[in-house]
Amino acid sequence: MKIPEFQYLFNELKNWLAGKGLAGNELIYSYFLIGLVAVILFLFVTILVTRQVFIVVVKSAKTKSDWQKALFEFRVFRAFALIFGAYIIYNVVPYLFVYFKNWHFYALILAKIYMVLAVMFAVNAFLNAVVSIMESSKKYADKPIRSYKQVAKIVFYIVGFVLILSIILGESPVYVFGGFGAVTAVFILVFRDPILGFVASVQMSAIDLVRVGDWITVEKYGADGEVTEIN
Repeated sequence: MKIPEFQYLFNELKNWLAGKGLAGNELIYSYFLIGLVAVILFLFVTILVTRQVFIVVVKSAKTKSDWQKALFEFRVFRAFALIFGAYIIYNVVPYLFVYFKNWHFYALILAKIYMVLAVMFAVNAFLNAVVSIMESSKKYADKPIRSYKQVAKIVFYIVGFVLILSIILGESPVYVFGGFGAVTAVFILVFRDPILGFVASVQMSAIDLVRVGDWITVEKYGADGEVTEIN
């Protein structure tokens, strides 16, 4: 998706430089350097303004809630502002590197990877905020919330890794996922402990085997103390 305003601005920049008598390599490198500086400044201002808009909207609420505290604590607004910045970078690359065809290809790949990472960073921050709110609620005090979060992050990171790999290889994510069939055993081995921990947490929660605050003594393993967290 191309933003017409960017095309117009870069065309105006090219015409302005040509009007100053620049041509050939002078025009190309001046166009690139000035455009690059302008994009960096624009990104800085855009991310700052977007973040402040989110903050003002949330602060305008009449009552202060746990949601507000968690969103600020885990910097969710900054994370989502980075997504907007990544979107701008992706749309600027075709105009900024119009005279550098080789660079354009690699710059576009990096822009796509940055978009995926920005989304992952934002979702991770939001997930941490949600878990923090749920843990502070008595309703979920006896639930292994962190176990669910850890498994969700593992799945999310795998999806992000696949998307990045598909961008680098220039293949469909479905194709990359298909190739994972050969290394499924390796993933199971690598994530063996988190998977077993998650299953154990679900079992304990389902049958209400143990809760935070219970005192447990297992002489065989030298365990004797209060349950402070189910993880």
